Amino acid sequence: MLKTNEIIYKILTSSTELNTIVNQNIYAIDAPIDTPLPLVVYSRSIDLAHNKDYYTAEIDYEIGCYSDNYTESLDIAQIIFDLINNYEENNVKKILIYSINEEISDTGSIFLQKLNCKMKFN
Repeated sequence: MLKTNEIIYKILTSSTELNTIVNQNIYAIDAPIDTPLPLVVYSRSIDLAHNKDYYTAEIDYEIGCYSDNYTESLDIAQIIFDLINNYEENNVKKILIYSINEEISDTGSIFLQKLNCKMKFN
């Protein structure tokens, strides 16, 4: 379960279209300082539910699409939406995007599209 970042990374890096736009700048948690835009950063939080026989896990991901061009940030978000939403494979029951938000930096020079999704397991 703690290796779910590998699943997200594999999905994101499988897209030639996405990797061409972001020049393979896809990172977990934080991008290195001075990484050129555009780029993608993802992070997770895990919710566990226990009972006497087993536990279930739901993992939330926030995937940030950063660009200095608003339209490009939307294009990146759309590609990721198409890759991630309803994704199923092996023990991943489904990944569903449940919200999309956008922000702009204080300087007005960086646009951010945030996709929030939930990963469920079989």
